[in-house]
Amino acid sequence: MEIIRLIFAAILVSVLASLPAVAQKAEDAFGVWKHPDNGSHIQISKCGGGLCAKIIKVRDPSRTDVKNPDPAQRKRSIMGITIVNGAEKSGDATWSGNIYNTQDGQTYGGVLTVLSKDKLKLEGCVLDGLICQGPTWSRIK
Repeated sequence: MEIIRLIFAAILVSVLASLPAVAQKAEDAFGVWKHPDNGSHIQISKCGGGLCAKIIKVRDPSRTDVKNPDPAQRKRSIMGITIVNGAEKSGDATWSGNIYNTQDGQTYGGVLTVLSKDKLKLEGCVLDGLICQGPTWSRIK
């Protein structure tokens, strides 16, 4: 009987150790976040029943949206562009929607995942969501 208790205890400890310390919520995405590579900041906020993300700071404020497929938009500043508009909650800690990439002027299906109160991952996806990639952003306090 004692061996069964020890086995059960070991399994319980293993399962509990694999759980996150605090469950993240999709609503934890709201706030200002910093891109790890280029230092830009995005403001994530509620819009309608969903989530929107807008560029509010860039390293080079004179940078324009030169890769935009619409020639009329290529002279607009990167600052102020909404890169996510109306993403929908798709899980306890995730949002799904379209993401505009100013680096190549393309719009991708994407996923925003809250990793912790201070980290989130914003990924663009291709092949119907089969391959997704993107950086982990840090919250600006």
